[in-house]
Order: sequence, then structure tokens, then C-alpha cells
Amino acid sequence: MAKSKLIKDIATNKITLEEGLQRLLIISYSLENEKLQYWIESELNGYPNISKLPVYRKRIGYEISYSGINGGFQVKNVPLPLEYIPKEFKEVLKETCVLDGIKTLEEIIRTDSKVGRNLTDMASAIYQKVGVQCINITQQYSLSSLQMIVSNVKNKLILVLLDLEKDFGNLDNLDINVEDVNEAEINEINNNITKRIYFDGTSEEL
Repeated sequence: MAKSKLIKDIATNKITLEEGLQRLLIISYSLENEKLQYWIESELNGYPNISKLPVYRKRIGYEISYSGINGGFQVKNVPLPLEYIPKEFKEVLKETCVLDGIKTLEEIIRTDSKVGRNLTDMASAIYQKVGVQCINITQQYSLSSLQMIVSNVKNKLILVLLDLEKDFGNLDNLDINVEDVNEAEINEINNNITKRIYFDGTSEEL
């Protein structure tokens, strides 16, 4: 069977991942798969919180820089040594996650932008620990980590579409016929789709 044009267009970057996800939302709506719908909508609009975040969006790479006064010298945007950071903050930073929607991430990658979050709240604890006065502290997300998130979304999107194509035929009319499929088969299809999205080598349930 010839592959759906939709799948080819995503694989060859002829349409954006945002467009691909929107089309999957339409195609899969009749499956009534709440976990799939949540994943699609969250990848489109951004995740509301980290409690239901897929593994590939967790523990991403980052760099921390600071401006301030160190030993009588004024410094600007230099790397913050790991040993300066108090233990309680290290534990929080270890869980760094990305909640932004896929369109935002693709735009950051396309423009090679710097993005992250302000960590100046750590300044007082750092001063008490090592005597360095930080005026500004910034955590910058690793661009390669953001690229990895986008790659994961693309791969999962293609695999879900391939599964749906195998079960229901060509997808280019953005519709699937579930009337000829019994409840047990629908449940199996939905379970396989959920595994495609959330299983990353560890057991993680939404």
C-alpha cells in the first residue's frame, strides 16, 4: 500500500510538526483516546504542568551563567561553577523540564535563540555559601536538547500515523472508519498508540 501523502510530507519537512499534529487531532478524534488527545493538544499549546510530561521533555541539558562581583572583580555572563550552587538548588535544577509548545521550540531552533529562565533567586544562597555576589543568574537551555525534543515529537507523530494507516488505510482524507472495528480492537489500537508516545525505555504512565 502506498504511504499516505501526509506521512511523507511530515517525514520530508514539507509541512510543520504543528500542521501534522493538527491533522492527527482530526484523524484520531473518533478513537476517543484521551491520552493521545492530551499529548497532541499539549504539544500544540504547551504543557500546563510537569505532572504529565513525557520523558523526552524532562532533565534537559542547560548552562548557567551569572553577572556580578567575584573576589573584587566584576564579571558579566560567565559560567557559574557547579560548586557555587547550594545542594537544594542542584536537586531542583536536575529536574529541568521544557513545557513550551512545538511551534515555539521549532522557532527557537530556527532562529538559534537563547532561551531559559531567570535564577537570580539563588543569589542570596550563593553569597552565603561562597561569598560571590550575583546580580543576575540565567539558566540557558541547551539547543541540542530542544532539537532532541522536536525529533522525538516528529518520530512519535510518524509512528502513530503509520500505525493508524496500517489499521485503517490511507489517511489523506483526514478520516478513519471505526465502525467496522470492535471495542477490543479499538482498545488494542489505543494502547499501542499510548505506548508509542509515552514509553521511552522506562515504565511511565500518563
